[in-house]
Amino acid sequence: MAIFITVLLTILCCLVISSLIFMILLKKEIVDTPPNHLAHVAFIGLIGFSLFFAITVPSLVIYFVAITVNHFFGEYIIYGSLSDLYIFSVVVSILALIYMLILMAIVKGITHIFKLPAWLAYILEFIFAWAAVYFSIQYVSNHIIENISIFQGGEVLLSLFITFLFSGLDILFTNLDKITKEKLG
Repeated sequence: MAIFITVLLTILCCLVISSLIFMILLKKEIVDTPPNHLAHVAFIGLIGFSLFFAITVPSLVIYFVAITVNHFFGEYIIYGSLSDLYIFSVVVSILALIYMLILMAIVKGITHIFKLPAWLAYILEFIFAWAAVYFSIQYVSNHIIENISIFQGGEVLLSLFITFLFSGLDILFTNLDKITKEKLG
């Protein structure tokens, strides 16, 4: 039941945030006024569910990685229930998303200004992404959710697994996009 409430509250928060984003876009005249109310609601829903997808997929990955780390490496993460672990993963996902947006903008700026090679850019992206995930896990487990305890460097282990997974997926999808563009053009 707690997982259902968490998912429902996440959807509602994403829809509220998306309506605020839409109102800002209308005020700044970045988007035109929608022709009818259905288009207005559809655009807000599109933004809201995009935010929800951007939060939910990483939180599910964090959830399954945490369970896998516990299963294979011992009791690094102690939690009261699976719903506590899922709520923990949602909050970590939201914080890591915010941190990564800021840190990746810094990395892209550094890469562009100093004309760094691609392999060095990947290393910088990995280090900054790991820092975002690590500090998110540390902050949430120490200050926000008290039912989660992470011991013996479990924060480092969990953040490394999550970062390796997302970095690998990023490299995979980037190369798939390049291959698709080469075949089409």
